[in-house]
Amino acid sequence: MDDAYNMYERMWACTCVRSQKQCLFFVFVVVVVVPFAYCLFVRPIPNTQRTTLQHSTLPQPKRKQTTTTRNNMSSSDAAVAAAAAAAAAAVTAAPSSGGGGGGGGGGGAAASPPEKKGRVEPLRSFVEVPADHDFSIHNLPFGVFSPTGDPEASPRCGVAIGDHVLDLSVVADAGLLGGFKHGGCFHEPQLNQFMGMGKAAWRTVRSTVQKLLLESNSALQDSCVAASALLAAGDVRMHLPATVGDYTDFYSSREHATNVGTMFRGAANALQPNWLHLPVGCVHACVVVVGSASLTLLAT
Repeated sequence: MDDAYNMYERMWACTCVRSQKQCLFFVFVVVVVVPFAYCLFVRPIPNTQRTTLQHSTLPQPKRKQTTTTRNNMSSSDAAVAAAAAAAAAAVTAAPSSGGGGGGGGGGGAAASPPEKKGRVEPLRSFVEVPADHDFSIHNLPFGVFSPTGDPEASPRCGVAIGDHVLDLSVVADAGLLGGFKHGGCFHEPQLNQFMGMGKAAWRTVRSTVQKLLLESNSALQDSCVAASALLAAGDVRMHLPATVGDYTDFYSSREHATNVGTMFRGAANALQPNWLHLPVGCVHACVVVVGSASLTLLAT
C-alpha cells in the first residue's frame, strides 16, 4: 500500500514539473519569440533606418527611382511650359511693335483672332418667324392644303414655316428640290405616296427646303417662285394629310387595361396574365377620320 502511495506521489510530482515547464515555455514564446518575429517580419522600417539603408551599400529601392524619374519629368514639363509662355508673350507683343515702326516695311503680321468655340449659331430664315413660334426653320412639318381664294384649286402638299405655308408642288415644278426626282407626289391630295418613300426621301426634302428658306440663300427668296409658293396661313385651308386605312390600338397603360378589363370581366379578373409578358393590341378598321378646323399637319 505504501509503495503504491509513493508511486502516486512521484507521478504527481512529475506531472507538476512537466506542467511548470510547459507554462514557462509558453511564457517564453509570448514574451520573447512573438515580439522578435513581429519586429523582424511585420513592423515597417522607420524613416531613420530607411535613410541609413539608402546611403549604405545596399541597392536603391525602386520607389526612390520612380520618385526621381517623376521629379525629372516635372522639371522637363516646367521647362516646356515656360518656353510656351515666352512664345505666347512674343506673339502677343508682335503687333504692337510692328505698329510702332511706322512705315518701315509694314512691321509684323497681326495675330489672327482666336477661334470662338461655343454653341452653333441658330439658322435664320428669310421668312419672318416669331421667336416662340412652333414652326421655325428647325421644325418644318408636312401637310396638305388648298388656297381659299381659288375655289377650283385642288389640295396639294406643303410645309409650314412660321405663319406661312410653302407650296411644295410649285417648288418642285421650279426644279428647286435638287436631287429629289419625285416632285409629282406633291400634287397629290394626300401624303401617302410621299410617306411610302421612306425616311431617306423625307430627310432629303426637308433638308433641301430648309436650305431654300435660309436667309443667306437667294435661290428662292430672290426668284419669282417665292410670290406664288409662299402663302399666308390665313389664306389656306388645311385638309386631312393622309388617307388612313386602319390602325392598331395597344394597351400601353396598365391603368387603361385594368379599367377596360374591369368592364368586361370584373375587378377580380381585370388584367389578364399575358398582358404582363406580351404587348396586347387590337386592329381596327377605319371608317371615318376627320381633321379639326384648325391647322392639321402631319409631322414626319
